[in-house]
Amino acid sequence: MNKSFIVQASSTRTPLMQQYWAIKDEHPNKLVFFRLGDFYELFAQDAVIASGCLDLTLTQRGTEDGQPIAMAGIPAQSLEVYIKRLLGMGKTAVVCEQVGQPTGKGPMERAVKRIFTPGTVNEAEFLSPKEPNYLMAYYQDHGTLSTAWVDVSEGVVYWAQGPLSELQDEVLRRDPKELIGMHALCEEWKGFTSRAQILPKWYWNEHENESYIQKALPAYGVFKDSVMSLATWRTIGALIRYVILHLGTGAVFTDLVEYRKESLLGLDSLTRAHLGLDKHSQSSTCLFDILNQTCTHLGSRLLHQWMHTPSRDFELLRTRQNMIAAWKDRSDGDIREQARQILLRIGDIERLTSKIAARSIRPRELEALKNSCKAIRSLSEVLASHPILSLDTHDIEKMVHDCIDRWICDDPSNNFEDGEVLRPEVNPELCEIVGLMTDHRSVLKEYAQLEQEKIGIPLKSGANHIHGFYFECTKQQSEKIPEYFIRIQTLKNAERYQTIELRKLQTRFHEAKKAYHVLCQQLYQECLEELAGYLDGLRLLSRQIAYHDLTQSLATVSLIRQWVTPSFSFDNILSIKQGRHPLLEQQRGLSFIPNGCEISEKERFWLITGPNMGGKSTFMRQVAIIVFLAHLGSDVPAESCCIGPIDSIFTRIGAHDRLDEGQSTFMVELTETARICRGVSSHSLVLIDEMGRGTSTYDGIALARATAEYLASIRCLCLFSTHYYELT
Repeated sequence: MNKSFIVQASSTRTPLMQQYWAIKDEHPNKLVFFRLGDFYELFAQDAVIASGCLDLTLTQRGTEDGQPIAMAGIPAQSLEVYIKRLLGMGKTAVVCEQVGQPTGKGPMERAVKRIFTPGTVNEAEFLSPKEPNYLMAYYQDHGTLSTAWVDVSEGVVYWAQGPLSELQDEVLRRDPKELIGMHALCEEWKGFTSRAQILPKWYWNEHENESYIQKALPAYGVFKDSVMSLATWRTIGALIRYVILHLGTGAVFTDLVEYRKESLLGLDSLTRAHLGLDKHSQSSTCLFDILNQTCTHLGSRLLHQWMHTPSRDFELLRTRQNMIAAWKDRSDGDIREQARQILLRIGDIERLTSKIAARSIRPRELEALKNSCKAIRSLSEVLASHPILSLDTHDIEKMVHDCIDRWICDDPSNNFEDGEVLRPEVNPELCEIVGLMTDHRSVLKEYAQLEQEKIGIPLKSGANHIHGFYFECTKQQSEKIPEYFIRIQTLKNAERYQTIELRKLQTRFHEAKKAYHVLCQQLYQECLEELAGYLDGLRLLSRQIAYHDLTQSLATVSLIRQWVTPSFSFDNILSIKQGRHPLLEQQRGLSFIPNGCEISEKERFWLITGPNMGGKSTFMRQVAIIVFLAHLGSDVPAESCCIGPIDSIFTRIGAHDRLDEGQSTFMVELTETARICRGVSSHSLVLIDEMGRGTSTYDGIALARATAEYLASIRCLCLFSTHYYELT
């Protein structure tokens, strides 16, 4: 479009545009959706941006300083669709609604009702049900990094602190939908530039944030005087403050948890990509998809969490293995299949619980929670006799079910204007008002019958939102209508009328309806207050359901694919017999030959050679994936497997450049090798695939030999493939 538009504020403005710019000035970097009747309009630069992002027609509304004002708009009922698209692009939207009543003088009053950012949404329609939606705050200070992150739909705040070199990969690993910080992103986080914003210094003032933290987190007193640094305290405070300022009363925090890398198997983002662990990896099929046989969104998100926090705690892993073995046991019949059928009926009770805490849950969501509680009751009965699988619910599901059933009617409307929500018997006054409204309907029918008999022509009674109650007759009969009938609408083949008595009846009905809505809102909040007493129990219950669902999922995969349970040893060994690659063995028509791997204290370094397409890279990845699976607590694709202490997995696989970052193939190879050499320990598993391909032959041999000798001297567990016969 060649037409020139004004895209910023000018000195001469109409009252409406003055109102708009007053709001826009408070939200300079956000798209402001300004309510005008049945539409939301965007003006000036916002309109230009939105027209490109959302494929909207760019028009104009009046002029300022002789130039047309750019404008783009959307129908009010389509707001949710467009907000979802903007959030997916990492953008922020401000929704400005009309409030109060029109006065006839000046523009209608407007106020900001909601700010949508990618990391602070908690509505199900904007969230992926199968993975977390993280907002992350970070603070860099003299080579150290403090970071905190939260999924606001769940409420648990995680925090970590340490050297920047050790923690900077956490941002990539968590894949936050939104990043907030006090300083610019470091080099490794360039891919998140569109999701990040720098917050002003006042956001990071620990004294101002202290009241936010104290009110938001029950663990405040525990961590205030702990090993948490001042920078970390600032980071947590900024995170909580940001959420509260955007969500208001919808912000709910349930716990504060320290993320400790020492207890986890270390995998950086490159290793995860090389092994094809999740959807962000280079391969089309990922390990997450293979393992995800869960029946609930709870289980799917827990799998996502486990895959990003593989544990080195052998006792924890054995506990998970025992659960999986219990699901596989068929001595009591196929209890797993029975449980799967019930789990399919359980909704996302974790996020529904957070919405109860925020008092933002809708009536139909309460019905979904009630049905989920009923299914959990059935699951508890099925598992009751099993010593390992039985649920410890403390009857919380029955109490929540009964509470909702007592308050909320069957198949409720989602709002009080469109139908019934509450059972009338919960409150005598409500019962009386419902009776009056029912009586009014019957009175309307009786009055219509009376008038019909009086004037001697057929009359049909009805109602609509525009005219209220009315009588209707055909055009042919309209000549017989008496004078006290007031015509209100003419249709093609009919006429509609009201009478004074009908209008009185309508007024009484509307007054009763208004009283009904006010009382229903009040009683609905009382219902939520009662349910709030079960929040802790519901959170514990949701964790149990997630754990049971995930372990049955891993058991299902194990049974279908004939995997085995690995064992753990404190000896420095890695023994895999007849191992298989889980991503390749599922492909139809592919003949896969199992491979073994025996690494001991004496033989820590394997030099692997062979022809191209001979399976070197596949074998190496297979070993690493089996080790990774074992550290989830999962069974593994092998005939048998025993794993000693491993603290991290590093990979250098494939040849590729990063021209957009100014790095050639050789530079990428050197950078990734240096990363491994800096982080490797004697308990690391290292995969090096054809080192030295990115440069000349002799330089490549020298690089490969130097790297191999260094890794051998560290005595890590290393699989090193090469075509250089000089190394063999």
